Amino acid sequence: MERETFAQAVAAIDPRRATEGHVDKLWLAYARSCGDDSARCTVLDAAVAAPMASVAELAHVYVAYAEHELARGSVEGALRVLTQATAHAGSTRVDYRDESVAPAQRVFKSQRVWALLVDVYEADGRDSSVRSAYERMIELRIATPQTVVNYARYLEERACFEDSFRAYERGISEFGYPVAIELWNIYLKRFVDRFGGSKLERTRDLFEQALDGCPSEYAKPVFVAYGQLEETYGLARRALRVYERATRGVANADRLEMYRFYIAKTAELVGVAHTRAVYERGISELGDVGAMQLSAEYAQTELQLGEVDRARALLAYAAQFADPRTDPRVWQQWHDFEVQHGSEDSFKEMLRVKRSVQARATDARHLAE
Repeated sequence: MERETFAQAVAAIDPRRATEGHVDKLWLAYARSCGDDSARCTVLDAAVAAPMASVAELAHVYVAYAEHELARGSVEGALRVLTQATAHAGSTRVDYRDESVAPAQRVFKSQRVWALLVDVYEADGRDSSVRSAYERMIELRIATPQTVVNYARYLEERACFEDSFRAYERGISEFGYPVAIELWNIYLKRFVDRFGGSKLERTRDLFEQALDGCPSEYAKPVFVAYGQLEETYGLARRALRVYERATRGVANADRLEMYRFYIAKTAELVGVAHTRAVYERGISELGDVGAMQLSAEYAQTELQLGEVDRARALLAYAAQFADPRTDPRVWQQWHDFEVQHGSEDSFKEMLRVKRSVQARATDARHLAE
């Protein structure tokens, strides 16, 4: 009686007009009501051939059918169902989200169905089929960035390193930014982890490829990793050249931070005295706020080197960009400096400059009003 009721229900319902519930769930409940596997498969065969309200519903039925086959130990049955779902003889340009196209003509692009197919192939040890499935997903443009990473790692786990690298490269070519930079970051790390410094020229070429055409807002981690490669396996001067390029190649919002990083690396690799040229170029290239902050930090470095007069000149330069009422940090630094290292005259000069900057800032506000 129950099976007859379900049969009548699925026959009577028009999926396109159903407003409550899902037709796929009705079909699956119908299949569960069957007492034996043969009858369930008959219902599920009818379900995947039946009209559905959406492609997601049809994909759900295919996945449930395949999982039923796996539950009863039939890998071949599951593969039959999944390959049926992913087979497509027509144009592959159909949009998965185009509701004007029947679900049966779009289900071959279901990521959910393809993911299960890959899992079944992998669990059954069918290496060539796993590769073909991943490649087909990329061809159909339904692969996600995680799909590409999974494919590359699958190959890497089987010591197919060059194939793994090609998988990353193919994924990078398929995705635009910002996705491509995430794949580049993973790819570059895996490549360096694999080869270290043994293929240094090839690794450098990969980093250059990653930076070529990379929007500045995504370039910072690539530059940093590139510099670290040179520090570890190359030459310090090459690493510093990379960091110098980075100060111009990153987004404006990152330039001050990149200069600080470059300065720290310069001090670490070739000595603090060599940071002067970096500070001075940064001060000349950054805007007023960046120049102010870098000048104040430069002054602290000069003080550490015992250059009191140079430190004072830098603080005076930094202070001209800072309104004492809204940005007192540089003024406090200069005040503390004069208390510790200055004279009465130098302290008075600091106060004179402070009054002048404050008056100029007040005039500017009045003009703006």
